[in-house]
Amino acid sequence: MTRQEEQTITPNQDFKKPTSRKNDEHKRQTSYRNYKTDQPFDFIDYKLKLIIKLAEKIQGSYESAYKAVFVQILRSFIDQIDTWDSKSSMDEVYNFAIDTINEIFIRIKADYFKKYGLKDDIVQEEIDYEVNYKDFISQLEKIKLKYSKKYQLKRRIDEETGIYKSYAIYNDRTETYIERIKINYFFYAIEKDCIGLDQIIIAMHKKLEETFLDLIEIDSHLKRLESEVNSLSYADLMVLFEELLDSYQRKKSLSEIKRKITYLNEKITEKKLKHKRINTP
Repeated sequence: MTRQEEQTITPNQDFKKPTSRKNDEHKRQTSYRNYKTDQPFDFIDYKLKLIIKLAEKIQGSYESAYKAVFVQILRSFIDQIDTWDSKSSMDEVYNFAIDTINEIFIRIKADYFKKYGLKDDIVQEEIDYEVNYKDFISQLEKIKLKYSKKYQLKRRIDEETGIYKSYAIYNDRTETYIERIKINYFFYAIEKDCIGLDQIIIAMHKKLEETFLDLIEIDSHLKRLESEVNSLSYADLMVLFEELLDSYQRKKSLSEIKRKITYLNEKITEKKLKHKRINTP
């Protein structure tokens, strides 16, 4: 999941789970005795193991939008764990931290499903919330690839339009017009719930081919118009041509550019007729 794909979650300021504190003597000790087994119990070693396990739980989240939330949980756990006076108390606060992370996982999953149009009643895979962050996100990514209608549609449209990159006329300008058409047909297909998708794809290809022909024609018109405007040397025609050229360079709609071409052609014709009348004996 990319950073843009993630939703920011506000850290839980009330993470601390109250329980009894050890006295000062206990805090100074490095090991304790488990009176049930009469065996020494190393609290420091156990504490380190729990910290490592919790750190492993949030593995993979350090470059994500959730970094702050998970790091806060880990830090809060480290700050608190030295105040617990038994293994059961340490386990309790550890389990509370894990439960808190898993609750965030559930919220991430809900946002993720909403973003990619995934439905709980369609997805058959069981999501394992006990894994670490990295593996949890990996589960969601696999589900997205398998079930997301929008994702699958986008991938097909990208594949279908890849051929146009090999066209001689393909450049930054034509790419912009291609992307606009792809977006229009993407949302049209979504609106139709992808019913009749093959026909929608065919219509998209037809529109793209028409657009390429329009662009070739526009390039030809621009070269001719530039020559004519320069030869006539009328200031108002120069202004109209510059406005036309600016629209093309700024990748305005092709319909707008065609209107400007038609209008400039008409003005050029008027100038030529006027010039002819003036110079006819």
